[in-house]
Amino acid sequence: MTGAAERLPLVGRAPDQIAYVVPELRPAVERMARVLGVAEWNVWTYDGAYVPVRRYLGEDADYTSVVAMPSYGPALEIIQPVTGPSIYTTFLDERGPGLHHVGYYVPSLAEARAHFAGLGIGEVLSGGGHGVDGDGAYAFFDVRDVVGSYVEAIEAPARRRPPHERIRVEL
Repeated sequence: MTGAAERLPLVGRAPDQIAYVVPELRPAVERMARVLGVAEWNVWTYDGAYVPVRRYLGEDADYTSVVAMPSYGPALEIIQPVTGPSIYTTFLDERGPGLHHVGYYVPSLAEARAHFAGLGIGEVLSGGGHGVDGDGAYAFFDVRDVVGSYVEAIEAPARRRPPHERIRVEL
């Protein structure tokens, strides 16, 4: 295959998500809420109970992170690593808080994996099974050598579980 046939549906469109990694979620959410004017945030804990399939550097993994997104949708994400090694802890250790990845919704994570593998871009972290019906999956690909961050391919679950917590910030 050549040309458009081998491209993912990423060309010619903006990312679906911009994500930051921070050492402490709540102060970062409160600050971003005031800066961006976003008062309501949904929070999920990405642990083994919520995301049963988790891998890091090709091995089964036991990482936990806490993720906040504005209540209007997942276009912005703030992530705090909590336990276990992951690309979030590595990023904080190497670079400190900041822009961690851009995410794209894809119709097939398998196709995204094949696309990145064909380009020699390694998958470094993945997870799945977080939808109500056990569907949904994500994978991160390492393009830090090019742009300083990762790219995430997201196969969204048909029905997402409700947030574990909500944060409301007075603006």
